[in-house]
Amino acid sequence: VRVDGKPYPGVHWVKADKTNRIIGWQQVRGWLKAALPPPPGKLREAPGLYAFRTCPQYKRTLPGAIRDEKHPEDLDTDYEDHILDVVRYRIRATGRGARPGLRRGA
Repeated sequence: VRVDGKPYPGVHWVKADKTNRIIGWQQVRGWLKAALPPPPGKLREAPGLYAFRTCPQYKRTLPGAIRDEKHPEDLDTDYEDHILDVVRYRIRATGRGARPGLRRGA
């Protein structure tokens, strides 16, 4: 980040990919599904999306998210989706270079 031309380390901004909401929500659903525990003895095969106690707004808005009536593969944009959009933007940015770790399901 530059302030008055002077660089400050520690913050790296990446432009959000807002070009395709549908692909973004498909990726979010995929990451949520990948977070489910794998069958016994199997390894997780992809990065997953997890929620922690420190994410109360995400945990509050995700269960109530509804699909758009005209475009069921997208969310209803009248719904409070600001936090969910942030998640979608981050996954769109991360999805290009995410590397799954070797984790066993709990």
